[in-house]
Amino acid sequence: MGPLTKEIPEIDFRSIWDILRLRWWIFPLCVVVCVGLLFTQESNLQSTPTSVLVAATYGPRNEMSGLSLYGIDPTAVREFPSFQNQLESVREQAAKAVEDQLGQPVDVSVSRPEQQVSLIAAADTTGKQKLTMLNVGEPNYVLTCNASTQELCDQAIEIYVKQLSISRADGITNGLRKLADDVQKVLDSSQDNQSQLTLQRNALMTASASATGEMQLVSEIVEAQCGTITTVHKSTYIFGAIAGLLIAALVVLQLTYTDDKIRSARKLRSSTSTPVFLGEITSRNAGAEVRQVLAGLVTRSRVTNQTLISLVPADTQTDIDHIVGLMSDDAKSNGLALAKLPTVNEMTVAQIVESASTLTVIIARKNSSSLTAVRRAEEVLARSNNNVVGVVLVTPTR
Repeated sequence: MGPLTKEIPEIDFRSIWDILRLRWWIFPLCVVVCVGLLFTQESNLQSTPTSVLVAATYGPRNEMSGLSLYGIDPTAVREFPSFQNQLESVREQAAKAVEDQLGQPVDVSVSRPEQQVSLIAAADTTGKQKLTMLNVGEPNYVLTCNASTQELCDQAIEIYVKQLSISRADGITNGLRKLADDVQKVLDSSQDNQSQLTLQRNALMTASASATGEMQLVSEIVEAQCGTITTVHKSTYIFGAIAGLLIAALVVLQLTYTDDKIRSARKLRSSTSTPVFLGEITSRNAGAEVRQVLAGLVTRSRVTNQTLISLVPADTQTDIDHIVGLMSDDAKSNGLALAKLPTVNEMTVAQIVESASTLTVIIARKNSSSLTAVRRAEEVLARSNNNVVGVVLVTPTR
């Protein structure tokens, strides 16, 4: 047969429609998958944050607490310059040092909360109540940095802490020396032996020489700032939807040609490897279709002189009782007897052999039975010399 004489396979639109009704979800699924793939490909989902916020808290060492051993009230020492002026100086000097050492400016802010105080009530020598206000601990320094990476923030904060330590040490040293100078003036103006004042002045000078402004990291909080996403063009969504529909159409066509289920009577009529198609019984016109099927069986019965009709289901999902109920009256009035048999997989040897003396009809269920099941039933029965008249397609009741 030449290429011009080959048969072109016909498109079974009924089968395509049946596939669409059963597999309609293929279309939205393909559209969603295609649009999702194009979205993730075109969009710029950043896995790294655009910036990092680092908040570090440093606690300063109380370098004047030991003065109380010598009878000196630590609150009498005033840092010079004051801590507010120290912060202003640090902000200016540290910002320049950061830019010089790191090669770029970094946004760092420095703050110090107000010092906490405590009121103590006590009775004096005369019995009167006296209130004393005491500073509670040293206030912490909070350094907040916002930069592209945490490493850059850590380096910038380290520079700021060094500047704070230097500025704080200078302020403490100046305050201690100023108080020591005041004590020295009192000693110079007094003719009496002031051993206590001398001891206190020596304590102040020793403390001023050992002031370091040391600070220790208390806590650190790191927060990544959220990234950005570029806008996906509307044409991308349209292209993805069209591509998804085309892919879904190809999948449906593939399923149409590879689907082995019997979706229509045409599939049985067009198959050359299945038994003779005797007819289809639907729920809409069951009476007329039953009579048409029985007419063919009556004709075959007269030719073979066999009046017993064995009904064999193609699979376990086919309801034989329903078919027998539809055909029993007309079959009896035409001299036919109906016998129900199980599927070929469930038949005993006796049932297979006894059915050889009857006319055997295979019953297939639409949208459930497969061509493979019908062919296998015919092969098994034919090997035992059974007279397989044909196959009847039954539409299940809804």
